[in-house]
Amino acid sequence: MKKDRTVWLFWIAVIAFFAMIAFPTTCNAQKDKVDHFMAGALIGTTATTFTINQTTLTSLYTTLGSVVLIGGGKELVWDKWMGNGVASWEDFGADVVGSLAGWGLVTGFKEIVTSERRGVSKGAKVLGVFVGSILLDAAGDALNDEGEKVWGHTLNALSTGVLLASPFILDMEFRDIGWYIVSYLSLRVALFDPMYNITRGLDPNFIGSTSGWDKALQKLNPPDHMMYFGRAIFLGVGVTIPINEIK
Repeated sequence: MKKDRTVWLFWIAVIAFFAMIAFPTTCNAQKDKVDHFMAGALIGTTATTFTINQTTLTSLYTTLGSVVLIGGGKELVWDKWMGNGVASWEDFGADVVGSLAGWGLVTGFKEIVTSERRGVSKGAKVLGVFVGSILLDAAGDALNDEGEKVWGHTLNALSTGVLLASPFILDMEFRDIGWYIVSYLSLRVALFDPMYNITRGLDPNFIGSTSGWDKALQKLNPPDHMMYFGRAIFLGVGVTIPINEIK
């Protein structure tokens, strides 16, 4: 049960966080809503970090209380009562959703880091760290190219931090270094471009024209079904190696 909880918490955190980054961009939402979501995510990650040693519910209640106090206070006091803006339930909703995504990300990461003593496999931790780092990097690059430099560089820095910390988080052994490299590269081939494209509101199989990888794909010009098939193979390799080869 503990193993299931750890795996599900982390994957729900990753999916929620990156889907909510991609969704506003894909749907051409107002920049204000994206800013409110990211502000909420900052509130959520901060509140959860300060209550990291408390129970999951305690950190959740602290996060919700913080976003109600800060986000709700901004809408009610600053915007409505003081007349400095237009109070909006949608803005507050974006704050709340962002805070929940931030809470989920920190809680899921904590589960991965502390999972060894609860019997969670090393392979699950490898997948969590590698997938999280790749998705952060892809979303960061996409936001940078969309002109959202602050958030883009923030996600890139988080990606680099997660990757640099991975030898300590995963307690890597030198004999398995080849497996780690092959797994990471396979997962990157499978996940980076689709995440980048979705965050920018493009087709998941869109091929750019700047990197060497993009130019190679342009020359091959594979149809969509081959792109999906190829990425499925790389995803399978990237997932199978940690589960079967890294103990």
